[in-house]
Amino acid sequence: MKKAFLLVSLVSCLAGCFPWRAPDRPRVFTDLDEALAHPDEVTHVRLHGAGLNAYPPELARLPNLIHLGLRGNRLGELPPAISELRGLGWLDLGECGLTALPSSIGELGGLSVLYLNDNQLEELPRDIGSLTSLKYLNLDRNKLSSLPEALGTLENLRWLRLNGNSLQDLPTELGNLRSLRRLYLRKNRLETLPEAISKLENLTDLSLSNNKLTAIPEWVAEMPALRRLDLDRNALTALPENIGRLKGLAWLKLERNQLPGEETERVKSLLPDCHIVF
Repeated sequence: MKKAFLLVSLVSCLAGCFPWRAPDRPRVFTDLDEALAHPDEVTHVRLHGAGLNAYPPELARLPNLIHLGLRGNRLGELPPAISELRGLGWLDLGECGLTALPSSIGELGGLSVLYLNDNQLEELPRDIGSLTSLKYLNLDRNKLSSLPEALGTLENLRWLRLNGNSLQDLPTELGNLRSLRRLYLRKNRLETLPEAISKLENLTDLSLSNNKLTAIPEWVAEMPALRRLDLDRNALTALPENIGRLKGLAWLKLERNQLPGEETERVKSLLPDCHIVF
């Protein structure tokens, strides 16, 4: 009887630890006029593919805006006035036809997520290094041939996407991104692996497919956190002698290289617990 009483009491206590219903989701405004009619209520605006031909300056009249999506509009350029949205934490400017970014983007110090993919950016302003709250930065499919040294100041960055650009090298300052977990460099023009990557001690995912790599340096096998490594579509004939030191590696992609049979057998024997795709 005593055990039954204790069980009922425990269940009752635990029941009080959980809310009766999920918290309300923020309202997402998909019409700018409607958002402007309720300026103090608006925190989330999503105008994806809304047919905009220019950045709407009226957004400055939304003082509590924290989440803004303008994806799929042919904005062409981003005006300095973007800096007026000081409260933004999430900004999507993918597929907006952008050819450049204003230096004032560096004033959005609260941004944690920034999408700039599928634009026509040839360079980044050094002021992007002021976005020290960034955790996710997507620059896929632009026209970048180099990166500013200031990118190395993004100390909280965890995910950096640079697929589909024209990068031949990376700044040494990239090695300062000690919080970085995922680095995607697919479809660039890398002929050698930049040594800056060796300093990314928390990196778990490294994607280098579709580059021009002919060798992988020995230091790759000394990256303790690495779990997934994509080397597809390069010109590799061998992996480092010490590749077996990557005991935590769970997934390795080596398709469309030039590895001879004896090398594939060697790699398989050294990484018996890794899923390898040849």
